[in-house]
Amino acid sequence: MADENKSRELTMKLDVDCSEALTGLKAIQREAKKATQALKELEAQESGTIHGVDYAKDVLIERMTTKELHEELARREGVTEYVLDPEETAEIATDGRWLGEAEGPARIVVNCD
Repeated sequence: MADENKSRELTMKLDVDCSEALTGLKAIQREAKKATQALKELEAQESGTIHGVDYAKDVLIERMTTKELHEELARREGVTEYVLDPEETAEIATDGRWLGEAEGPARIVVNCD
């Protein structure tokens, strides 16, 4: 009777291969980190800075060509553009002081802002 009251002990060895599950979890973690970084950058763009850099000024302007910058300035109020044909020459002066000469073809932007 005493033997019947004893609890029975069971020892079992179980081999489970979790490598695929771990690989999948690591991939999810990497994608979550990328998504978090993208969200931070989006928030920074909305506020105007990314990693302390003025996004519009330091990043977008750096990517613009000189021609694109010139055209953007020429469209603005307070800016006048003078276009010289290939055979034209212009004398440049300000307040009666001669600054130089420009030969065409040329596009001259005068910013009075």
